[in-house]
Amino acid sequence: MDGEGSEVEPADPEIDQGAGGIQIDKIEFSLNPRISFTVGSEIDLDLGATSSTGLAIAYVAEGLPSWLNIIDGHLRGTAPSTTGSFNLTVTAKNEKGSVAQRSAVYVLPAHIEMNTTPLQMVSGQALSVPLQASNGASNANFVYTLISAQGATATIDESMLTASYALPGTYELVIEAQDVNSPQISRNTFRIPVVVDVIPLTISVADLDTTQYVTTLERFTAAGGWGGYQFRVVEGSLPAGLSLKWDGTLSGAPRDTDTRSVTIEVVDNKGLTARGVVTITVKGNPAITPAGSLTTAVGPYSAIFSADSSQLYLATNQTISLVDIATSTTIKQLKIGTNRSAALSPDGNRYAVASDGALQVYDAKTLEKVNEIKVGTSAMAVVWSADSNTLHFARSKSGSVAELVSYDASTGAVLGSVAFGKTGSGWRIDALADGRVLATASGSSGIYVLDTLSGTTRVITPTLTSYFVAAAPGNTAWTGAGGTLRRVDLETGDVIATHSIKGIVLAGLTMSPDGRWLYVSDSRNLIAVDTRDGSEVVRVPLPSGMSPRTTVSPDGRMVAVTGGPNTTTLLKFTASD
Repeated sequence: MDGEGSEVEPADPEIDQGAGGIQIDKIEFSLNPRISFTVGSEIDLDLGATSSTGLAIAYVAEGLPSWLNIIDGHLRGTAPSTTGSFNLTVTAKNEKGSVAQRSAVYVLPAHIEMNTTPLQMVSGQALSVPLQASNGASNANFVYTLISAQGATATIDESMLTASYALPGTYELVIEAQDVNSPQISRNTFRIPVVVDVIPLTISVADLDTTQYVTTLERFTAAGGWGGYQFRVVEGSLPAGLSLKWDGTLSGAPRDTDTRSVTIEVVDNKGLTARGVVTITVKGNPAITPAGSLTTAVGPYSAIFSADSSQLYLATNQTISLVDIATSTTIKQLKIGTNRSAALSPDGNRYAVASDGALQVYDAKTLEKVNEIKVGTSAMAVVWSADSNTLHFARSKSGSVAELVSYDASTGAVLGSVAFGKTGSGWRIDALADGRVLATASGSSGIYVLDTLSGTTRVITPTLTSYFVAAAPGNTAWTGAGGTLRRVDLETGDVIATHSIKGIVLAGLTMSPDGRWLYVSDSRNLIAVDTRDGSEVVRVPLPSGMSPRTTVSPDGRMVAVTGGPNTTTLLKFTASD
């Protein structure tokens, strides 16, 4: 309650006719019409009435609470702990009967205090703190208002303060507390310092079990600190074939069986560091075994397996060598002219080499020449027909056009020809069982289906870049460019499967005889891909400096990779099914 007191006019004053003359007796009252006491305080208030004649004053009060008394002209007592407001009427009277009366409202407010001890927290985490204001009043009811929250996301729900800071630093919260039960507006504003520390920098690593030749991808992570994390190996070394990027990505295909512990360190952009130890175990791969390498005087241009998969025909730019795989012994070697391409007939009986404007045909077992077909220009790619009777080869034709020409392998007679694509050195061809030939050309898009007997050319997927092609079961073919493999229906031209191989630029594409595996190569790796789902089964690192060409043995258990310096790499696949 808030109101003004009122003064009651005194009764007619008494007239004193003493020795000093006539004096009028009147009481003056100075009591404030609004009296404020603080809860719990000691009260000593002079009521302040005076008589003009100097006579003694006596007081009578109405509405005086039990904790307040009039003693010697003073209101004295101890204020209670409860805020509130009350009416008080005080009458002053002297012995002559003069009277004055004053009404007042006295109130019991309270001064609000609140703990402003600095708050401690860490960045990125929410802090919840109960607000606890006090004013000594037992009936206080506080309402809190957030005035400002420098640098924070903050809210107040009833008396609970919740705040979070993204960055470390020193901040300030400004909060107003108000006691709504106080008889007069009782509020105060408080400034609370907030010290935000950085979250301790931590690194998360876990032991890794992986398999030889299988692509590994692991990510180490960090938390806390100042961000901008960079990872590095500070103790030990990673297994051969694995590497750690600055962002914590561990990747690669381990080359050797191994177990080792490596210490990984992360550093943030203010130099804080944390370390973790990871044990990496590389298990042997039952699916593949390196079968060694064969060394030749000159880097082999191609390696082709014999029909029984026990021997290799290695062709360099000047020689042909027949090598026994088990003993690495050269059985026979021939000097020839410039070798551009070579192929073994599907029946395993004849071996053809394109050299110096001719197709030279040899007996596969003895390497005795059985035929030489003059073709007028060097062939860039040679393939046998499925029945082993026809030789197809691609060559340049006038007008910047490529041409596929078919010859009878026994007589040398021209059986037909057909133009396709553009002239270039990037031709790849493969024979279909029905006598047609698949081709790609580096200067053109799409897959060409060529029929030299009818002279027809059909382009499949003309808008897709295709640098490599391999015939597949079911009248389909695999083609590839960059790191993308596609399986194409040769009848409809539809792309029926697409797979991406990470981290490579395609340099070779060969299919296993049963159609189950695709062997994909780039300058660093040979990758076995399961054609059923496009999954990468193994990734085998190749010698540096290779421009690889791959050949699969007829039994599907071995792959030869040529193109390196004087080396043919042999790999045995033992889990093909």
